[in-house]
Amino acid sequence: MDTATLTTADRFLEAFSAQRYADLADLMTPDARFRALLPPRTLDGGPELLIGCYGQWFGTGARVVSSGVEPAGEKVSVTYSVVVDDGNPRQAEQHLYLSLAGDRISAIDLICSGFHAVSAASAA
Repeated sequence: MDTATLTTADRFLEAFSAQRYADLADLMTPDARFRALLPPRTLDGGPELLIGCYGQWFGTGARVVSSGVEPAGEKVSVTYSVVVDDGNPRQAEQHLYLSLAGDRISAIDLICSGFHAVSAASAA
């Protein structure tokens, strides 16, 4: 796995952590595919769907509490655990597998744990 590949994944994680969801589209090819397995449904679309979902799921009150980037065969694995505290603290973990075309993301396959309530003390 080359450095550019891991750098793209790191930039994805950085934009997500900073809640700059629109910047995620800049890392993706125009025809990139976004697929998500969520409790209780699946989603399939492009960069616009990803940006809309991230804004809806995480808003501006999200805090990444752990994350990682690793090679996964020809893909890159990105994982993170995030706490959203908008008065109703909850946590979710997501695993993403990125397919790359050069230094741009051509596909994202996401698996989500779903949100689970956490105590206010845990969310701090």
